[in-house]
Amino acid sequence: MEFVWITEPHLSGRQALDAIPRNPPCAILMEVDLPDMSGIECARRLKVLLPALPIVMHTIRSDGATVLLSILGGAVGYLVKPASPEGTVDALVRAMQGAAALCAQAQNSLVQGLRKAAQAPPPGHLTRQERAVVGALTQGLRDKEIASLLGISARTAQAHLLSVYRKLGAHGREEARLILMGLFCGTGTLEPSEAAHSPLGNK
Repeated sequence: MEFVWITEPHLSGRQALDAIPRNPPCAILMEVDLPDMSGIECARRLKVLLPALPIVMHTIRSDGATVLLSILGGAVGYLVKPASPEGTVDALVRAMQGAAALCAQAQNSLVQGLRKAAQAPPPGHLTRQERAVVGALTQGLRDKEIASLLGISARTAQAHLLSVYRKLGAHGREEARLILMGLFCGTGTLEPSEAAHSPLGNK
């Protein structure tokens, strides 16, 4: 079957969230790093509005955490740049047909990420402040948003985040989120609700 592709680019997540529900496309090719929000968060919001909309992530990110978070956010496909035009079209067609469309690199990274999450240390060694930051982190908040939510400075939030990454053996935000999701699902010893219903105070 041959397709005639008519594309409509959107330069930000907010622009996409405003325009796409009013004129839904057959499929979406979504960048992970958008200027105003994560493409994963944009995909999640779009799937709430348009549950049947097939979304394929298209990004330079190849780590297992980002792949898994994309899938949990509603994406059915994942392409690591550079992807050939043929490979991109094939992924979109498979997504439109209801099939998974992960490139080989994304599949391998996903398996490795899940293994790392399964081997993560227990979360009991985190401080009260770090546990609050973890709760905000699992909700997808950025540094400034975490600082505002917890009533601490951005520098303090970043310091707590770096400490959490080190203790979990994570190399960054998305990998830490993957590990933490595994801990929540596997042990139930840490609750995202600890995100901080009460401020910690400026430090």
